[in-house]
Amino acid sequence: MTAPMLRQRTPSASARPHSSPRQRGGVLHLLLGAALSAGTALAQATEPAAPAPGFKAGIEAHGQVSAADLGLPIFPGARVQRDKPDSSGQVALGLWGGSMSFKLHAAKYSSRAPIEQLAAFYREALAAHGTVIDCSSGKPVALSAAAASAPGDSSALSCDNKKPSVPGEVIYKVGSAKNFRLVALQPPQGSSSGVNFQLVRMQSQGL
Repeated sequence: MTAPMLRQRTPSASARPHSSPRQRGGVLHLLLGAALSAGTALAQATEPAAPAPGFKAGIEAHGQVSAADLGLPIFPGARVQRDKPDSSGQVALGLWGGSMSFKLHAAKYSSRAPIEQLAAFYREALAAHGTVIDCSSGKPVALSAAAASAPGDSSALSCDNKKPSVPGEVIYKVGSAKNFRLVALQPPQGSSSGVNFQLVRMQSQGL
């Protein structure tokens, strides 16, 4: 099987928004770990004994993510949060092979709006895609009436043992186990006066 090609795009220096260094949440690290696991599974599952004619597989990664990619609006006035001067604060990863695929889009932002205002904004935005669960305590709490999942239902959305990385962190999810949107909001820490937040969208098929 021919090794997949990697295409990488990096935003220009003039297009990179500025944000000051601060304590960051662990949501992106958690999701990137899941992406690597999915990539390994995809590579194993799509490795044919003899490549069939027309079989295609590949990987794409870059640092530009839009609201359309995330499937969520960007809070008005929010700025992309960069951990380092050469970081875009965004990541897009795509893996595909045969009938299987995996997509991850994630971005980090900061805002000076109150965390309560951000939370209300994203609860409403997420609710347009289904029943929102609150993972702020580490256990899923539905924010609206939801149909009960059958015991052992592997497609049911959960918090994946994700616990707040800082006191007061708010975590919302909507979707299913393999296709979901996630919002994580960290309140101001130390001398910082702004809220850091992450938006994540994961989509997989056939895995």
